[in-house]
Amino acid sequence: MTDRVNQFLLEQGHITREQYDKARRTKEFFGGPLDAHLLKLGFIREDTLGSALASLTGCPYAGPGHLRLVDPMVAALVPVELVEQYRVCPFALRGDVLSVAMLNPRDAVAVGRIERASGLPVEPWVTSEYRLNLALERHYRVRQRHYKALSLGPETSSERELNKAEEEQPDFEGEAGQESWDTDVGLDGRPLDAELTADEFALLGNSPMFSGETVETDPVTPEPAPAVAAADALGETSGKLVSAASVQEINAGLLDYCAGRVSRCAVFAFSGNGFKCTAGRGRILSSERIAQVAIPGGTGHLFDQVVAADKSFYLGPVPPLPANRDLFSLLGGSLPPMAMILPLKVRSRIVALLYLDNDTDPIDDPDIPTMRRLAAKAGMAFELLLLRRKLVEF
Repeated sequence: MTDRVNQFLLEQGHITREQYDKARRTKEFFGGPLDAHLLKLGFIREDTLGSALASLTGCPYAGPGHLRLVDPMVAALVPVELVEQYRVCPFALRGDVLSVAMLNPRDAVAVGRIERASGLPVEPWVTSEYRLNLALERHYRVRQRHYKALSLGPETSSERELNKAEEEQPDFEGEAGQESWDTDVGLDGRPLDAELTADEFALLGNSPMFSGETVETDPVTPEPAPAVAAADALGETSGKLVSAASVQEINAGLLDYCAGRVSRCAVFAFSGNGFKCTAGRGRILSSERIAQVAIPGGTGHLFDQVVAADKSFYLGPVPPLPANRDLFSLLGGSLPPMAMILPLKVRSRIVALLYLDNDTDPIDDPDIPTMRRLAAKAGMAFELLLLRRKLVEF
């Protein structure tokens, strides 16, 4: 975002100076656009950011409702070379007018080139860097380069910040950048956004789907994984997930894959009431005691934040908030230096969290694309198990 937008948000009281400074420091450490961190940290709502951008540019704001599902025929109206050069995303065709989301909707040169390439008049819309990154990755497979800014020195100029943000992948947010593994249609042909019915929740069990499972009692220090290529290891795990006849087997396949890569890993079932560890490896997480612990939701701890953010993964430090200290007193007594959490979804609904940390050490160079694939495969395995149960009862 530009200084103009930052100043507007500050002047209108949407964010405080302290919140802005904290988001900027987070950006400098993790990389990615500043608006992603303001949103992730809960300092602003997306509709507030959208209203600010619309007020400053005089153009309508293109949010997730506009950019998540784009007709491939509309996307194809603008060559990918222009999409990458000008950071734009066409998203709707109304009559003969092409609506295009842009970071700078007043860029007459960009608008002119898009009109000539598409043969259509263009209606420019403004959007945020974060939302545009997601749209370009989803619809054009335009990948953002990984870059973590480690300098905590003085803030660079707004122009350099903007240019850098357009090139960076926000690891903290976890959705832009690497290839997306989302699908729009579930195994039963229904849209992934469709709500689960009451009957389906009864089969899935919501929380009961995982209830009654015992936590595995593997050694505290897992054996190192064999030196197998990541693709081969994931392929082997995929076979386990496909053939899994129970939730326990799905959990075991996930933890078999993760245990040789980190010191501690676990699957936490999620329901409206909170979280429950249903399978774990490593210190504390492999004990029977943790299976008896119910972790309440709604207290603002890291698990709550991951569910509320609804991103494909979280990778970063565990903020030293009281709610997190309470959470990790149950999971080992102290905050780990960093954690990775991947939501496991059935038709866009989170049913569990895959949790990983390296105990007292940072997670060393995680393979984010592969872990995202693993989480997506696990979600499909849960859905496949649900469909099998429905088929038996049919």
